[in-house]
Amino acid sequence: MPEASTMDYVIRPQSKIDPDEVRARAKLAVQSQHRLKIKKKLQQLKASNNKDQGGGAGRGQRLLVVVSV
Repeated sequence: MPEASTMDYVIRPQSKIDPDEVRARAKLAVQSQHRLKIKKKLQQLKASNNKDQGGGAGRGQRLLVVVSV
């Protein structure tokens, strides 16, 4: 009958990478990408608003006509 072998298990060393830190960095990256998208969209909206107004009599502007006799 064979003898039972000893159960020697090697404990796995602690990971040098902290999983919580990795998750936190990934979350920050997603948030910063979201902020960049919003910032870019706002800039586009501002540019289109400025372009639409132009130099003419736009909304809210009055055209002053002076008639001299």
